[in-house]
Amino acid sequence: MTNDAEVAMTEKERFDLYEQLTDWLGPVHAGILMENLPPISWDQIATKHDVYAVKDDINAVRVDFRDAIGLLNAQMDAQGTALRGEMSELRGDLRSEMSELRSDMSDFRTELRTDMSDFRTELHTDMSDFRSEMGDFKTESVGRINQLEERISDKISSAQRQNMALTVAMMLSIWLSIAAF
Repeated sequence: MTNDAEVAMTEKERFDLYEQLTDWLGPVHAGILMENLPPISWDQIATKHDVYAVKDDINAVRVDFRDAIGLLNAQMDAQGTALRGEMSELRGDLRSEMSELRSDMSDFRTELRTDMSDFRTELHTDMSDFRSEMGDFKTESVGRINQLEERISDKISSAQRQNMALTVAMMLSIWLSIAAF
């Protein structure tokens, strides 16, 4: 076995010890004794003094932690107050900008309505002028068509008269030729 005060017993050393104790004390008593031996070296086992020292350290850390939490809470409260102030200021700015936007939109709506009304009036005027021009064009077109019909009718009548005169002349010529025979 190595230095007991500094190094824990290995598993092989524990087994060897158990074997030896079984020979001297029997298996039941050897088992009870081995269960009560720590698996680590004795210098690693905490005493009541060690536990109280750790407890004191933990209490000191707890106090420091509470102080830090208190400081952190105070800082967070200050930052929250500052943030609320900034948010209030931003809310006021936003309301002002929204009011300006509403006003601009109202002006735009009024201007758009005026432009649309002007456009509608102009369109009605243009459509009325167009109808009038189309009426004049129709009247003029009907007049020209009537003139063309008269000219065509006159030409057809003249051509028919010429054709008729030619037919009469040919028949007369044929009749005179027949009579001359």
